[in-house]
Amino acid sequence: MPGAGTRISGPSPGSCRSSPEAPGDEPAPSTRLAPRDLADPEPAHTGVRPGDPRDPIMNPPRLILYHKQSTSARTRFLRLGHGGMCGPEPLPADAVLSDEADPSATVVSHPAPLIRAAESRLGLSAGSLEAETGFRCRIASAQGPSEVFLARFRSTDPPFDTVAAQGGAFIDLTQARGLPTVELELLRRAYELILG
Repeated sequence: MPGAGTRISGPSPGSCRSSPEAPGDEPAPSTRLAPRDLADPEPAHTGVRPGDPRDPIMNPPRLILYHKQSTSARTRFLRLGHGGMCGPEPLPADAVLSDEADPSATVVSHPAPLIRAAESRLGLSAGSLEAETGFRCRIASAQGPSEVFLARFRSTDPPFDTVAAQGGAFIDLTQARGLPTVELELLRRAYELILG
């Protein structure tokens, strides 16, 4: 899992982008930039914490979770209790992948808070999930833009019983038929990245 303040970088397929790099740059107050840096526990300039549904700048980011068997390389994705693959909340019904960065966005998301929240929500111990670097996709909808990250279970075997207690289930990619087109495309891109 990336440490506090670590930026996700590296090539990403399609509309999946790496986070912008700005080493050593301090934004001028007039730009009102509020990077979501874990080293700063204070809320962003909006008065709410990053990922809060009340954040008017960027909709809450989403997270896709997967497990890859170390011996067989079998890859399974976690289908959440609401029926979709992106959590914690389902994607808006009109969500589509966006190939363009939003020039008006003033907040940079970081996957670490999402991962910590997912561990707590699923009843997992701290450190059970790890961010998959190089995966950052942008979603557009009438509700505004949102980002999607990818994380993997670090355990040798998938925690079937633990996630089932929260209404989740592990599925193969072939079992994802019937999901909205945007989620199928996200899974396809995630799978390509996982396979390398």
